Amino acid sequence: MTKTKAQRLKPVLHQAKASEQHAVEAFVEQQNILQQLNGKLQELYHYRSEYITIMKRENVQTTPIEMQQQRFFHNKINDAINFQQQQIKNQQQTIQTFKQKWLAARQKSGAYDVLIKSDEKQHLNNLLVNERKEQDDLSQHMRRP
Repeated sequence: MTKTKAQRLKPVLHQAKASEQHAVEAFVEQQNILQQLNGKLQELYHYRSEYITIMKRENVQTTPIEMQQQRFFHNKINDAINFQQQQIKNQQQTIQTFKQKWLAARQKSGAYDVLIKSDEKQHLNNLLVNERKEQDDLSQHMRRP
């Protein structure tokens, strides 16, 4: 017996579903990376806040060299924060790319799914029509003397 269009498309649907699964896993992985980057940024904010608090609390006379070192250290923390913020921005753009890939894969697998269901319904309708015709033909044949 010849395979229906739906039967021939099922392997394609399975491949599309696998691609969709892979795309969603990659998307989730990118979201996890963003969470890690945000966690590191929060640590840097906390570290800077603690450093400023300690420097204010120890309101001790400092030499110009110590003051310069403190300013240098504070600038390094700010540079790290700025770098981390840029990393987060880049990751957010990467996430959008992965999200678009996932949505495209989902749309593709959904389209195959709809196509297969439609073909299966059409095939079933054709079978029912053929069965009715056979019953009608049989019924007419039996009425003939």
